[in-house]
Amino acid sequence: MNSNTNNTTTNTNTNSNSNTNSNTNANDLSTFFALDVPNGLEFGLNLMEFEAGPKFKGIGMIPHGLQFVYYSCGMGLRQGYFIKTMKNDVFVRNWDVSIETLSIKNNLSEESNKNFLNSLYTGQLNDSIGCYNTSEHHIWENLTKFITNTVLIRSDCMVPTSSANANATSDK
Repeated sequence: MNSNTNNTTTNTNTNSNSNTNSNTNANDLSTFFALDVPNGLEFGLNLMEFEAGPKFKGIGMIPHGLQFVYYSCGMGLRQGYFIKTMKNDVFVRNWDVSIETLSIKNNLSEESNKNFLNSLYTGQLNDSIGCYNTSEHHIWENLTKFITNTVLIRSDCMVPTSSANANATSDK
């Protein structure tokens, strides 16, 4: 198991509209990668949950808007945080073995970001990504439509992320 704590948030968005639209084009959807997670980890996004196996690397086809990422090793409490995805966002997080959590800071170099995005866009990672069930996303939208940025900031539940441009610059 790799104890690397590198991760990145990359936004290839050129449109700042973050409203979720149920008619979103598949090319506009986001991806969340959870790398180096232990086998058997319970990993979820909104109303979906996966059990990580040896090939699991994350979830794709995520509509833009407010999302809740959560995970549990099964031996402790479930941990989680909110993120806001925009059109074409790519989030990459690595598992930190020492504290059993997904790292939230971007430590990847610009070159590593570019290589990872290239692997994503050429389909090399497709067999390792679970697919978000967009047909049930309206349920999540109804549950979260009254959660404002003010509420998230006051409750300290939102992970701060900075936008990166299409060149996959890091937010060190």
